[in-house]
Amino acid sequence: MGAEKFINKSELEICNGECRVVIESNVVEAEKLAIKLEKFESKKCVVKGDIEKYTIKIKNDSCFEIKDALFKDLIPFGLKYIKDSFTVNGKHEKAAVMGQSLVFKFEKICCGEEVIVSFETEVL
Repeated sequence: MGAEKFINKSELEICNGECRVVIESNVVEAEKLAIKLEKFESKKCVVKGDIEKYTIKIKNDSCFEIKDALFKDLIPFGLKYIKDSFTVNGKHEKAAVMGQSLVFKFEKICCGEEVIVSFETEVL
């Protein structure tokens, strides 16, 4: 089998009063919220058995604290999440695996804060 490229999608859901915003990567910015979400991968092409590390930077450039933001990452078929590889700012956290999605709820993201999420997958 040759090298393959998988499309991987991350999103951040923010519920602020009556406004619900879903921000998807790569490099997307919500105008009023001033939230940026960037996604990086460790390899451009992968083969069976490779480990692929994903890093997502979430930046809150707004003037307010974001509470209860829900991070979701769609893990494409052909990739398997490596258990316990999920970290937030270098600290291991427990993310829920729901079907092909990885889900984590942030209690809060302070104004001006940048959060770095990372996790690994294996190519099947």
